[in-house]
Amino acid sequence: MIRSAFTLPDSDPFLKTCLNNNPWLKEYTAKQPETDRTPDETDRGGWRGYDRVYSNFISKFKNDKLDILEIGVHAGFGVLAWTNYFQNSKVYGAEIDFKNWIHSYDSILKNHNDFSRANIFQMDSTLKSEWIRCINVKFDVIIDDGSHLPQDQIATLENGWNYLKSGGYYFIEDISSRYTKPSKKDVFDYLKKLEGVKLLKIYSQPLS
Repeated sequence: MIRSAFTLPDSDPFLKTCLNNNPWLKEYTAKQPETDRTPDETDRGGWRGYDRVYSNFISKFKNDKLDILEIGVHAGFGVLAWTNYFQNSKVYGAEIDFKNWIHSYDSILKNHNDFSRANIFQMDSTLKSEWIRCINVKFDVIIDDGSHLPQDQIATLENGWNYLKSGGYYFIEDISSRYTKPSKKDVFDYLKKLEGVKLLKIYSQPLS
């Protein structure tokens, strides 16, 4: 997620609740390296403050009919959060490895009515051919929560940008040197190579 130069307001409490809805939460947070975390919050709904970012930019559209894509479904609880929060929207999830999602779906997700509005498919977002094969819609919101490797984030943005509606929002989570060898500055410099102006425009355009 690109850091904002201004102070973000508090998040929508309901969005925060949705983002923290993970039955495996304590096990999940125990594996995270960040300090000041609690066993009751995910990174999205807690210590990284992503809930405040999403609240600031897209919570005002929560009653609209949107098409939302999350890249990197993993166990599926992020997609569940979006279906819970955006009750009138279609939520799509792209995942390269179905192992974790299948396990959580069979044991938990299939019992959630909201999850019936989710469309999960297998796709490598770094390949243009995969977007052509899998995607036949343009999105109001695209969230890249995939591998977190900068080269993959760049390739995904290159491919996914044409599938974003005019005035839509494109978020990249976890831009960090934790997942790769360069320093954090190197990671940001690497990402800037991909027409950094596009990323800045996302935060100045309203949804149309």
